[in-house]
Amino acid sequence: MTFLTEATSAPASVIASLLGDAARGISSLFAHASRYREYSRAEAQLMKLSDHELDDLGIGRSEIRARVWSDFDRG
Repeated sequence: MTFLTEATSAPASVIASLLGDAARGISSLFAHASRYREYSRAEAQLMKLSDHELDDLGIGRSEIRARVWSDFDRG
């Protein structure tokens, strides 16, 4: 009986591991998509500001994209 128990538990643990990996991958994908939307909204909000408002913030219009997305891949 010991052989039967060991033989059936190995595939179950492999399946559990694969399902765990898949769940983590899907979770990571949703987190990445959420961050992408957040950064996109931030960029859009900054683009709506006037040049005077951007100047008050110390940001040139041509810098917006680079500043907003500079750390996107780090998170």
